[in-house]
Amino acid sequence: MLTELVRKLSGHLGFVKGVVFDPVGQYLATQSDDNTMKIWRTGDWGLERSIESAFEDAPKSNITRPA
Repeated sequence: MLTELVRKLSGHLGFVKGVVFDPVGQYLATQSDDNTMKIWRTGDWGLERSIESAFEDAPKSNITRPA
């Protein structure tokens, strides 16, 4: 099976740790190590909203690769 790149989304300042589409595929939500969640429109892949306040007190975590 071949995978085709649809769009590269830039906006997070850390590793993206979670990705989910809404049930009808109009939005994509991404959550990152930078303590933000970003909501993207799938129609034009523009940034709909960046949510930061909900994650202000969340602990930062580092993802490391095993040696």
